[in-house]
Amino acid sequence: MVRKASTASKKSTSDGDKGEVNTIKKTATTATTAIAPEQNVFTILVTGEASKIGQKSEGKIGYELIKDKEGALYLRLTSNSSSGNFCKTPVLLQDVIDLLQRQLADRAFNSKILSSAFQGKGSKSANNTSFLMAVLRSKEVALTKADVVRPLTSRLSPDFAERVKQLLALA
Repeated sequence: MVRKASTASKKSTSDGDKGEVNTIKKTATTATTAIAPEQNVFTILVTGEASKIGQKSEGKIGYELIKDKEGALYLRLTSNSSSGNFCKTPVLLQDVIDLLQRQLADRAFNSKILSSAFQGKGSKSANNTSFLMAVLRSKEVALTKADVVRPLTSRLSPDFAERVKQLLALA
């Protein structure tokens, strides 16, 4: 289910020592976020929650599919309803697609293939790749699915190429 951002407005101080302010402005259809110090502006296209992929893992991973002012699409992990740190820096969707396209359609792969997509503060967290893989398995994104034999590994979705087209068309 695709959910639009709810109406809310919030200001908070950034984690940096320069005292910059992150401003989040949400409307019924879009949300614009100014992220200091780069001042990148993103429009939230989709928000969602994905189930964690571990068999014993509980909780949900919150995420957003966002677009920058140049039209590039990103996935951003936003929340974790249970435990585990992760990188909140947006990941370029095209980088994720490129990493997935290198996988063979008939072979399972580990979430570690996504590690190079993460950059910035928190990019070395061990949870990043598995949390992102959970997002890639979500109904809204649906680029991968769990392997039947080894559920911690993934395979490309049967309709991977079509899903890529649909997601990129959101730009």
